[in-house]
Amino acid sequence: VRSAIRAWRDGLINLTRSNRMLNFRPSRTSTVEIVRPSPEEVLARVVAGRRHSFRSLAPGKPDADAIGQEKGADAPVRPPVLGILDTEKPQEDLAAALRSLSRRSSQEYLDRGVWVLYFAFGTLTWTDVDKSVFASPLLLVPVRLVTEGSSSLPVLEPTEDDPVVNPVLALKLSRYGITLPGVDALEDVKLSALLSAVSAAVAGQEGWEVTESLLLS
Repeated sequence: VRSAIRAWRDGLINLTRSNRMLNFRPSRTSTVEIVRPSPEEVLARVVAGRRHSFRSLAPGKPDADAIGQEKGADAPVRPPVLGILDTEKPQEDLAAALRSLSRRSSQEYLDRGVWVLYFAFGTLTWTDVDKSVFASPLLLVPVRLVTEGSSSLPVLEPTEDDPVVNPVLALKLSRYGITLPGVDALEDVKLSALLSAVSAAVAGQEGWEVTESLLLS
């Protein structure tokens, strides 16, 4: 009976390229790519229950201090700050994306009692039997966005839900005879070890690549 239920459940999962869990395509309004700090550092702070705020590294509008500067001069690079997630998304796009993600995830939680917003750590780029190339997120860690004022960006904090290695990808690759590693408690996850284990699991596949990345979506 359990086997039949499992087969029925798996048969309901969309394993085509239209599923973003398999064929992830970042979008302007539903994805924020984090460029600093490193995914390993961010994961450690999430495990510790720390909150994060966001900052855009994209050039903004010229201000008074920029008047008179030599044309084409590079703007100073802002140093990293503990607890701040840096992204190259422009400030207006960042604000719009965070508020859109906050509204959607909060509504889903009210409707279904589950958080649908995730930090996606690591990416597997792989090729299907029909030669289609996919980019799939690996470790999914549930998070939420908290709005603290109408004029400020939402703040990110961890939830109490469990992390998971992309279950749709795991099911898809099981049909190739590939078993992805699993995770139990978040505090036991070592990102570098997990990515190395995934690399080992797909080592026999030509052109498949595991990369370190961090996306909020």
